[in-house]
Amino acid sequence: RSAADEVVEMDGRRALRLPCNFQGTRHDRASWDREVKLDLVGCRGLQFDLFCANPSPVSHFSFFFRSGNGWYTASFAPETSTGWSRVTIEKTDTRIEGTPAGWGTIGTLRISAWRGRNEDTEFYVANLGLLGADAPIVVVRSESAAKTSPGEARGAAEFAKAMADTLDRLGLPFVVISDLDLTAERLKGRAVVVLPYSPGMPDSVADTLVGYLKGGGKLISFYTLHWKLREAAGIPGSQHVPQKYSGHFAEIRAAGDGLMGLPPVVKQKSWNVAHSEALAGKSRVVATWFDDKGQSTGEAAIVVSDNTIHMTHVLLGDDLANKDRLVLAMVGHFAPKLWERVAEAALRRMTHFG
Repeated sequence: RSAADEVVEMDGRRALRLPCNFQGTRHDRASWDREVKLDLVGCRGLQFDLFCANPSPVSHFSFFFRSGNGWYTASFAPETSTGWSRVTIEKTDTRIEGTPAGWGTIGTLRISAWRGRNEDTEFYVANLGLLGADAPIVVVRSESAAKTSPGEARGAAEFAKAMADTLDRLGLPFVVISDLDLTAERLKGRAVVVLPYSPGMPDSVADTLVGYLKGGGKLISFYTLHWKLREAAGIPGSQHVPQKYSGHFAEIRAAGDGLMGLPPVVKQKSWNVAHSEALAGKSRVVATWFDDKGQSTGEAAIVVSDNTIHMTHVLLGDDLANKDRLVLAMVGHFAPKLWERVAEAALRRMTHFG
């Protein structure tokens, strides 16, 4: 139903011209597919340049990745109609349709322009490439939760996205990998693995991460932690502890021999925690939960061992500046060279306005 694409030379670059034949037609979108065999596990997503001089006939654009019996999809829009826009499709921004088999088996790429009005237009795509390959930090997105904990799947995706946004604000290089795609080879050489929220983690995924830890890898986890990982980390616990009253878990306060750069107080109004303890000779409590009256709850907020930092609840979006500092302290503890990367990114941002 869509008009044929063609390869053209435009502004000194080789580009794909994609004409949208909306006038006199009834289809709701113009779409083009490209059959591929792509392994996108080791990158953040895709990026490309897009130019559309007349975007008004298009209500919105979408990009699709077919995997197995499902799709990953995300919407996007050009930043300008007077020149080329750089479009990034982050894996954490995608929605899941059907039952995809993971990012390692992408068989089709699809780009769609959705009808906004009955008028023809066209757009151009160039410089399609990978985003964030070979990054030192891996954020694990718990896509297995769709099967093991269906009620938690949406939350798992949202917390992976929130962690990616945090690392992005800090200027830290990272890649997002589905737990369906996690292998020893794909973790090889990575400095830190982050589990933003991994409900119902399969034993096979836990085994892969235990092997990573035994090989010298470092882990940062939030709220849930598989029992095999707790044993490997030396951080016992996992019992669910609900709040006794609103404001029971209101602040994370640094305690004892804390992490370098950890804020003294981080606001977070949590409704429960997963009880965790320090194991003599293996781990230590570096932060404790306080209530909104300034009283200690006695529950550990952050526990650190030689190979793992575990926070006893998910990372929420309140007190965002201190949350960024908290994550930086965690990452910087295991990968000190990344402090310099954050400083360089902060200096670069100082030169940008508006």
